[in-house]
Amino acid sequence: MTTDFMREAVRIVIEQREKNNVVRPDLIHLLMQARDQKLKFGDFDRESEVNTVEEVSYTPNWTHDDFVSQCAVFVFGGLDTVTNIASFMAHELAINQHVQVKLREEIESILNDRDGQSVTYEDIHSMVYLDQVLTETLRKWPQAIFIDRVCTKPYDLNVDGRVISLKQGDTIWIPALPMHRDPRYFSDPEVFDPDRFAPDRRDDLGDFVLMAFGIGPRLCLGNRFALMEIKTMFFWLLTKFELTRSDKTQHPPKLGKSLMIPEVKDGYWLNLKLRK
Repeated sequence: MTTDFMREAVRIVIEQREKNNVVRPDLIHLLMQARDQKLKFGDFDRESEVNTVEEVSYTPNWTHDDFVSQCAVFVFGGLDTVTNIASFMAHELAINQHVQVKLREEIESILNDRDGQSVTYEDIHSMVYLDQVLTETLRKWPQAIFIDRVCTKPYDLNVDGRVISLKQGDTIWIPALPMHRDPRYFSDPEVFDPDRFAPDRRDDLGDFVLMAFGIGPRLCLGNRFALMEIKTMFFWLLTKFELTRSDKTQHPPKLGKSLMIPEVKDGYWLNLKLRK
C-alpha cells in the first residue's frame, strides 16, 4: 500500500536523523524543527550584513500521520503534477507536429543567438511560444480539476437568476477543468491551440477563467518553479529529439479514474527520434 510505504519511509528517515544527529536543509528537517519548537526565520539585513534570527514558539501536537501527510502533499504537488503536465505536453507535441516544428524553431533561434554559450534562465524565460505551448497544455489538462476555498463571510451568489446563499465557513469547489473546456471562454476547447495565448490575444480572455495553479492570494507557491522546470526540460528535449506518435499512442487519451488529477489510463506512449 502506498500509505504504508509513506508512513514507514518517513518514520525511518526521522529515526535515523534523530539517532545520528543528521541535519539536511529539506522539508522533514523543517517539520522536525516545528515539532520541537525550534523553527527559526532568518531576516538578512543588507545594510549591516548581519543575519538576524527570530525564534518562533509553537505548541504543536503532531502525530506521525501529520508528518506523513505533509510529505505526501509535497511529493504529490511537486513531483506528480510536474511529470504529469510534462507527459501531456509531450503527447500534444507528438500529435500536433506543426506546433512542435514552430516551437523547435524558437528553440534554435535561442541557441543561434547564444552562439555556443550557455543558455540562461533569462533566455528560457523570454521564449514567448514555449510559454504559449505550456499554458495551452495547462488549459487543456489542468492538474487541479477543481479548486476548493473557504467562504470568509456571508455572500449571495447569483447563478443564472438563482440566488445561492453562502455562509461563513462554507467550503466551495470551483470546477477548473469544466471552465477550461467551456466554449464560452475558449473557442474550440478540444483543439490544442497555443496561439490562443499569443500576447495580442490574451486581453480577449475573460478574468479568472484560467486556473491551472489556482487564483488569488493562495495561488500555488511553486508555480514559477514548476513552469521553469518544464520549460527547461522541453528546451533540451526538443533540441535532441523529435516526438512522434507510436502504435500505442491514444488520441484522444482515455483518462483513468484512480486519481484526482487527469492521467492517461494505459500510460503515455510516443516515439523519440534522435535528431541529426
